[in-house]
Amino acid sequence: MNSDITKISRLYENTYKEFIKYGNEEKDSFYLLNDILIMICLQIMYKEQNIKLSYKDFEKKIKLYEQGLGTPLFFKKYELKLDLLDFENVFLKFQNIIQFNENDFENIQNVLGYVLEKHINRRKTGSYYTPEDTTKYITYYSVFISLYNKLEKNIQDKMLNSINNIVKKYSLTAGKKIIEQYDLIKYNVDLNIILNELFSSFDDNELNVINDCLNNLKIIDPTCGSGAFIITAFDFMYLLKEKINYKIKMNTESEINNILKCLHGLDNSFEAICLLKMRLILKTISKGLMTREFEEVFSKNFILADAFTGKDYVINESLKKSFDWKKYGYKFDCIIGNPPYVESKGMDLTTFESIKCGNLYAYTIERAYNILKENGIVSFIVPLPLIATPRMKPIREYMYKNSSRLFVSSFADRPGCIFKGVHQRLTIFFSNKSKNECELYTSSYKYWYNDERNNLFKNILYIRNNDLERVPKMGNIIETSILKKVNNTKNVLLNIYNNNDTNYKIYLSTRLGLWSKSFINKPNTNELKIINCDDKKQQGIINAFFNSSTFYFLWILLSDCWHITSNDILNINFNYGVLTEEEQLKLYNLAFKLERDLEKNKKYIGSKQVEYEYKHKYSKKIIDDIDKLIAKIYDLSEEEINYIINFAYKYRMNDTAEEE
Repeated sequence: MNSDITKISRLYENTYKEFIKYGNEEKDSFYLLNDILIMICLQIMYKEQNIKLSYKDFEKKIKLYEQGLGTPLFFKKYELKLDLLDFENVFLKFQNIIQFNENDFENIQNVLGYVLEKHINRRKTGSYYTPEDTTKYITYYSVFISLYNKLEKNIQDKMLNSINNIVKKYSLTAGKKIIEQYDLIKYNVDLNIILNELFSSFDDNELNVINDCLNNLKIIDPTCGSGAFIITAFDFMYLLKEKINYKIKMNTESEINNILKCLHGLDNSFEAICLLKMRLILKTISKGLMTREFEEVFSKNFILADAFTGKDYVINESLKKSFDWKKYGYKFDCIIGNPPYVESKGMDLTTFESIKCGNLYAYTIERAYNILKENGIVSFIVPLPLIATPRMKPIREYMYKNSSRLFVSSFADRPGCIFKGVHQRLTIFFSNKSKNECELYTSSYKYWYNDERNNLFKNILYIRNNDLERVPKMGNIIETSILKKVNNTKNVLLNIYNNNDTNYKIYLSTRLGLWSKSFINKPNTNELKIINCDDKKQQGIINAFFNSSTFYFLWILLSDCWHITSNDILNINFNYGVLTEEEQLKLYNLAFKLERDLEKNKKYIGSKQVEYEYKHKYSKKIIDDIDKLIAKIYDLSEEEINYIINFAYKYRMNDTAEEE
C-alpha cells in the first residue's frame, strides 16, 4: 500500500469528530467508519478497485452479514442522523486516500489497529499498542516452542537434529549446539531461516502429525486490545502451515479455519474486540476467502470480558463481565500479550498470591500460569519493575515456583523506546510452566537509536543468571565477572548511609537518565537523596564513586533504571579502605576537580524540577580517571575497566540521547 498512514489516521479522526459534531452516538460513528474501510478493502477481492461505487451502491452489492459476527459491524442499521451527513462523500474521501496494490491488506489492518488504539485512548487503561517487531519476537518463539512441546519424542528428536544441521550450515549460533527447544530463545536463532528447510526431511505421515499438533494448539492473548499479538500469531501459524504442507496440497479454507480455532482473545473494550474481529476478517479476505464460514469461531473465541481481575475497572457496561474460564473447557498451550499497566488500588479483586504487587500486570501473569497447560509457554511484555523492585517480589517468586525456564530481556526508554512516543522501560519474558527448579536467563540492558530499531531484537542474547533475588540485567561473561567481584567486596556504604546529620553531605540526584549525578555543593533541586559522611575525605571519595561510570553501570544492572532508592545504594558494595592513602587522596582530589568542572559547564534551565542542567559527558575524562582508581577496589581486569568506561558510550555521549 502506497498510502500515507498519517493521512489515513488524520482522516479517520477528523471524520469521527464530524459524526459526533452532528449529534451521532460515538459507537455508531465508530462502527460506520470501520464498515467504510472494510468495504473499500472488499472491492479488491471483487476486482472492482477501479470502480467508484457510492456507499449505497456498495452496500447493495455486497451483503456480507446482517449482524456481523456477533458485533454491530457490517451494514448494521445505524442510528445516525443521515440528513446531516454525506456518506458518499466520506466513502470517496477514504477511497481516494487509500491507494491499494493488488491484495494488499496487511497495511490497512495494521493501520486500523494503530488508529483504534489512539481512538479509544488506551493509555487511560494502562495499555499500549505493541509494534510488529515486538509481537513477532514474542510470538514466533512462543508458538514454535509450544508446537515442539506437543510433538511425540521421536519427531522432536528428528526436528532438533534438523535444526542443528541448519544452524551449523548458516552459522546461526556462533558454534553453539541447540540442546533443547529453549536454546532457540537463548541464542536468538532466526526462525525464518530455520523454517525454510526444517521440514524437508520429514515424510508425509510425519508432516500430517506435525500439522495435527499445530491444529490442536490453544493460544490466547487475555488482554488482547485490537489484536496485535493475535494477528501476528495468525500470520506465523499460516507460515508454518505453508512450510509443513509444501509437499501436500494445502486446503486454504480448511487450514484458515483451523488457525482461527486455535486463536483466542479477550478484552474489556467493546471497540477493541470489534476491531480485532475486523482485522481477522481482512486476513481471511486477503487469502481469497469470505468469512461467513468462520462466524461461529469468531463468536466463541474472541470475547468482550474482564479476563483476570474479576471486576470491571474501566467503565460500567452491561455487556462486560468477568470471564468464566470453564467456558473454554481447556487450558492453553501458549499465552502471549501486553497486559495493562494499571494500579489496582480501590479495585475489588479476587485473591492472588501476588496481590501485594498492586498492579494488574502482576495479576495477569499469575492468572496466566493458572490457565496454562503443563510445559505451556507464557510470554509478555511488561514494565521493567517486574524484575527490579521489591514491590514485585511476590510475582517473581510465583514465577520461579511455577517455571523451570525463565528468559528475561530489558529495554531502555531513551534514546529509543519500544512503544511509539511512550517512554516506558520494559521487560520481555518467556517462561514455561513447570514445577522443576527454575533456571533464570537474562540479557544485557538494551539501548538503541530509532535508526537501529531493525536490529533491536536480532541482537538479544541470554546468559545463565543465578541471582533470583535481584535479577541483575546481565547478558555476557564480562558483566557477570564484574558483578561477582563487586559482590565479594565489603560494603562500607551500609554504615555511612545510616549516619545522622553531619556537616559533610552528599547530594545524590534521585532520578537518573544516562548519568549518575552527585554533588558536594547542593544544587537547586528537590530531587535529591542526602548522604551524611563522617568527614571531608570520605565525602569526596563517596561523591566520586556516585559520579563514576562504575556506579552507573552497577545501578543499571540492579535497579529499575529510573530512580535511585535506598536498596540501590546498599546493594552496590564499595570499600575504599582497600586503596592506599595515596590512591584515596587522588580519588578525593578528583571529586572536587569534577565538581568544579561541572559548575563550569552547567547550563541554565530554570524549570520547576531543576535550575541548572549538569552535563557530565563534558567531564568524561575526569570520570574515567575516577573509574580507573575505583577498579582497583574490585581488582578489575583491563578488559573489565574498559567495558565500564565505554558502557553505552555512544548513547551517553550524544547530545540528542541524554536524558536530564
